[in-house]
Amino acid sequence: MALMSSERITIVYASSTGNTEALVEMMKEELSAAFQSITVLASENFSQAALSVTDVLIVATYSWGNGEIPRRMENVYCLIEEHASEGLMTVAAGTGDRHYPRYCGAVDQFRDMLFDKTTLVATLKVELLPQRSDRKKCKQLNQLLRQRVKNIPCSSEA
Repeated sequence: MALMSSERITIVYASSTGNTEALVEMMKEELSAAFQSITVLASENFSQAALSVTDVLIVATYSWGNGEIPRRMENVYCLIEEHASEGLMTVAAGTGDRHYPRYCGAVDQFRDMLFDKTTLVATLKVELLPQRSDRKKCKQLNQLLRQRVKNIPCSSEA
């Protein structure tokens, strides 16, 4: 029987092309092996109340223009910046295109803010649509969160 953590994970995201949404699904699949409670929210449904009931917050975004935070994620950025606690474990994740000068620039902006305001655990970047090879990154994220949340033993399954 696998050990499951009761920690509550919230994944808040915005996706323009479907790439970030595909990454969110991949992360959720991997995390569901170790965590009982995973909530996925579109950015427009994220609120201070949602922030207050999560133990681990994963922010997943695409980048807009020259690596900027898309308008759809600005409310998420502001809510976290104003109301998150240092004890909140966070992950900055997202998709981007290396053809732009600032690859995953929005992820970097979230990373910097999350580092200042919360306990940033990891950053995960994927180019364009997640590929089979990106699943390894999601498995590594799962292992890292398991270790950080409750010292749940990491098995060779990941």
